Order: sequence, then C-alpha cells, then structure tokens
Amino acid sequence: MPEMPEVETIRRDLAQSILNQSVTSVNILNPKTAKNPAAFFSSGLINKKFVSLGRRGKLLYFEISGVPKNFLLIHLKMTGQLIYLSKRVKVMGGHSLSSGSLAKSVGGELPNKHTRIYFEFKNGGRLYFNDLRKFGYLKIVDHQALEKILINNYGLEPLTPEFTFSSLTKFLKIEKLSLRLCF
Repeated sequence: MPEMPEVETIRRDLAQSILNQSVTSVNILNPKTAKNPAAFFSSGLINKKFVSLGRRGKLLYFEISGVPKNFLLIHLKMTGQLIYLSKRVKVMGGHSLSSGSLAKSVGGELPNKHTRIYFEFKNGGRLYFNDLRKFGYLKIVDHQALEKILINNYGLEPLTPEFTFSSLTKFLKIEKLSLRLCF
C-alpha cells in the first residue's frame, strides 16, 4: 500500500516527466475507475497539459491547462500504481521492483490486466494507472470542488511550514502534552 512519503516521491518524479506535455489520448479500460462519465473525462484531458502537480495526504491532483481551472484527482488507495514510460524515462510508483523486472513488477507488459486507464502524450510517453484491487480512482473536478475535498477530507499536511508543534496540538485539541518514559 503506497503511503504518503511514497506518494510524494511519485509526485516529484512525475512532475519532472509529464508537466507541459500534451495529452493525445485517454484510454479507459475500466469505466468504474474514472469517476466522471467517459466522454467528459476524455474530453477534459485530450489536447490539454498538466501544468502542476500537487499532493495532499495520499491524494494527487494534477492541474489541467485551460479555462475553467480543472484538476485531475488520482488516489492510489491500496494497490494503485502510476507508471510513466517514454523512450528516455521510466517513473514507477506504488509498487516494488524487487523482482528485478518492470514487467514482472507491474503484472506483465503494459497495458495489462491490471491497467485501468492510461494516457498517451504527444512526446510518445504513456502514463499508466494500474490497480490490482480496483479501489483507486481518477476524477476531474473544478477548483471549488478540489478546495472542498481538501478542507473536508484531509487534515494537517506534515510536509508544510504550517505543520508545527503548536498546530499539531491544536489539531489534536490537547492543551498539554507530556512524555513519560517507562523503564
């Protein structure tokens, strides 16, 4: 299960590879993975670019070029994987490469039976969303919906300057913290 530090690593690695690359096709292999109607989902991404990548907790959000300001949300849940492949770059996140082989680590040559959605970019690269258990999702939302999701569903972000001892104690509603050592 990918945890927050791994999701942050995925965000950083993908940002170096997919930002400002034009999406030429969207391939929805499992319609339930895209939480929007297929036509809306595809048209909201084709001929658009991802202009920034953010993360809150374990939720990735990709800002989509154009007006209105929309975002692609990706949540890996328990078994989700993002794999970006191009002629020069391989970015893999959400799984182990302990087998020594990319194909073995992601369930076979891509796309494969675990691939739910994949995007093709003008530069020839592909971004695959694989999910063994089908819990993960992708969804396009507008700026207001993203803000509401972040406020209502995600707590204090530990990798920001706002994450201090004081803010943590307020969040936990604890007035005094004490540390007891048991020997």
